[in-house]
Amino acid sequence: GKGLIPVAKAIELLYLAGAAKRAGVIRPYLDHPDANIRANAALAVAIDPDSRPTVVRLLKDRGQPREVRLSALSGLSSADTAFPSYSLEIIKDKNEDREVRKAAINRLIGFINYHEINKEFLIEFTKVLKTIALKERVGPGSLGDLSKRVLSYMQRSSPSVPK
Repeated sequence: GKGLIPVAKAIELLYLAGAAKRAGVIRPYLDHPDANIRANAALAVAIDPDSRPTVVRLLKDRGQPREVRLSALSGLSSADTAFPSYSLEIIKDKNEDREVRKAAINRLIGFINYHEINKEFLIEFTKVLKTIALKERVGPGSLGDLSKRVLSYMQRSSPSVPK
C-alpha cells in the first residue's frame, strides 16, 4: 500500500542518515520507473561499492533524464576513486548533453581539490579544457566560458598544469 511519505523523500532521508548502511534497501530503486526516485537512489547509493556499477551505468546512459544523470554524477564524484576517468570521457564527448558536461567539469574540479591526482591526468584534463574553450561558444553560463574559467583556475593553483 501507500507509505506515509513518498519513496523519493524516504530515500533522501536514508541518504542523509547514512545510506551506506541501507544500500541494499535503496539499490532496487535504481531501476524504478519514476526518474525522481532513480535520481534520489543514485545519489544515495553511489557510496556503496555493490551499487556503484549500476550508478555509473545510469550516468553514462543518455536515455536517462538529465536529473538522474546529474544525481549519479554528484554521488559518484564524492564516492568513487575511478571518477576522474569516466567523468573526463563525458567532458570530452562533443555529443554529450552540455549540462551534463558542465556538471562533470565542476564535479571533477571538486574531486581534484580533495584527492591526489597524477600529473598526466591533470595535463590531459587541461588539454580537453583548452579544446572546449576554443571550440564551444562563449557566453555567461556556457560550456566554453566554464572551461576557460576552470583552465585559468587550474593554471593558477597547480604547478604541474601547463600554462
